[in-house]
Parts: sequence; C-alpha cells; structure tokens
Amino acid sequence: MSDLKLNGPYEVLLVVHVTDGSSNGKITLNLDLGRAPTKAEVDETLVKAKAHAAERGFRLMNKVEFLNSMVGEQFGVEANFAVYGGCDWDSE
Repeated sequence: MSDLKLNGPYEVLLVVHVTDGSSNGKITLNLDLGRAPTKAEVDETLVKAKAHAAERGFRLMNKVEFLNSMVGEQFGVEANFAVYGGCDWDSE
C-alpha cells in the first residue's frame, strides 16, 4: 500500500467485522501470499465481503460497533464508547 516492497514468507488476511444489529461476525479473506496487497486489491476485497455479508443479512460494522466489539473481545469489557468524527468510516 506504499512504494515499499515487502516480499517474503507471509500470508495477508483481511478480517472484516460484520453485524446484523444483534449478532456480530467476521469474514476472513486471504489477500495474497508473499507480497503486500495494493489499496485497490483491499478495496475490491472489501466490496466482495460487503456483498457476502449482505446476502446473509449482515452489514459491515460502523466505527462505534467495531470499537465496542474490539474492546469487548480484547479486554472483556462491555461498554458503548464514543468515537471522534461520528459513526461512519472515513473514505481515506
């Protein structure tokens, strides 16, 4: 996602967090082996994940849902946190 080439023995996975409003889930997609994906490849994969989630009645989490889910998963704390800039993800 920059001019830096990072080739090597690794696998790049994209974990997309989804919700239907009451249940949460994750979609894990393999982007590539041995090289970093481009921004276009990540964007294309997100479009596919969004369509896959929608087929099953889910949608991508917004910033608040994602933060609350991550804090709960990492620290076992259930809370509703505020985020700077509103609930929608920044486009860049």
